[in-house]
Amino acid sequence: MDNPSVFPHGIKTGVIAGIAAILVTLLAYVLNINMLGWAFQGVSYLVLIGVMIYGLLGFRKANGGYMAFAQGLLIVLTAGMICAVINYFFGLLYYNVINPGFEQEVIENSLAAYEKVGITVTDEVEELIRSNAEASTHFSWRYFSYAIVLALFVWTILSLILGAIFSKKDPNDIL
Repeated sequence: MDNPSVFPHGIKTGVIAGIAAILVTLLAYVLNINMLGWAFQGVSYLVLIGVMIYGLLGFRKANGGYMAFAQGLLIVLTAGMICAVINYFFGLLYYNVINPGFEQEVIENSLAAYEKVGITVTDEVEELIRSNAEASTHFSWRYFSYAIVLALFVWTILSLILGAIFSKKDPNDIL
């Protein structure tokens, strides 16, 4: 049995996940679907989880039907980080070229969310919302770091769950 490395599978899965996320975003843009709601976010994550499962099953098949928990964890975590980097840079393209009006949508959605829960929006709060929305449309190490840390947190949890579900121990392994 060939013993495949987890990182090429993780990178390949991450690139596929990144492309899938881009396609979902572009489809939502073309169909004029609200990308700021929970429904869109839920569908997006389901698509990404489906891609991760595809990557795990592909690795397991290449590994003779077996995959250790740690291998599954590393594949999903690697793929999630690759996908996050791709999505961050696509987001910059989306905000600045494809849909430059999205910044205003984010601002309006944020202001509406504050009002919905009964928080009075002061001029200072509105300015903070506007400056954060504007800053997120340009590359900065600060926002890139936020995106990576958030992705690391989310994909660590998902990799633990998916790794546990799809791992299958090889009975011939000593450890």
